[in-house]
Amino acid sequence: MSENLAVSKLPTAFPRLSPGSPTALPGSPCRALRGSKGAVVTLRCLGDVARGRSCQNVGSLSMDPFTQLSLPPKFDVDPRQLRAAWLRVAAAAHPDATGTVDSASAANDAYRSLLDPIERAHALLRRLGLGGVLEDDALRRAFPGGFLLEMMEYRERADAFDASDAEGRHELLRDANGQRDAALARIAVSFGLLVEGGGDDRSRQSTAADIARELNVIRSFDRMIEQLERERGGGSP
Repeated sequence: MSENLAVSKLPTAFPRLSPGSPTALPGSPCRALRGSKGAVVTLRCLGDVARGRSCQNVGSLSMDPFTQLSLPPKFDVDPRQLRAAWLRVAAAAHPDATGTVDSASAANDAYRSLLDPIERAHALLRRLGLGGVLEDDALRRAFPGGFLLEMMEYRERADAFDASDAEGRHELLRDANGQRDAALARIAVSFGLLVEGGGDDRSRQSTAADIARELNVIRSFDRMIEQLERERGGGSP
């Protein structure tokens, strides 16, 4: 088993790694160890080694924002709890306290990552060992069945608006936000199944692929909502 796949500075997320002694990483089949100079080395997953492939989690688990902010790994995150966790970690990581500029920056990056639902989903997929779906070119362009037709209908509604039809634009904006919220709810349910650990590898990969498709739905509605907001505010489309 190779021990030189990924090397980075020892993050605060894994303060108890012992030099030369592989330690299980939270929520992952991978192992990590700390070198004599304080570097953390993420080791290849045993199952992936047997199949001759590199681990999907290499280089990502050491930056896990959930661990950095001491938050449970789940998609439904209370914004108030997230902010409180960030403030607590950021205060301890501040150079004026016992931290460093790097640790304070890492805390800020973790907060921004978990604040954004798409980045939060990416972080959780990687933590669960399912980050491979994020590198699948086909899934980057895939949507749930029927979504493209639904989006075409939304576009037709938007194009049919008169410039003075503020009420119609507001209704479409409300509907788009509602559909976006529904997609987020479906993603949360799927992650709930994955975090519970049920199902075989094939079913978990299928669930992760469903999440990737729903994330594309979120991106599509984000673009539409941004355009509608600009037009409602009098900006150029």
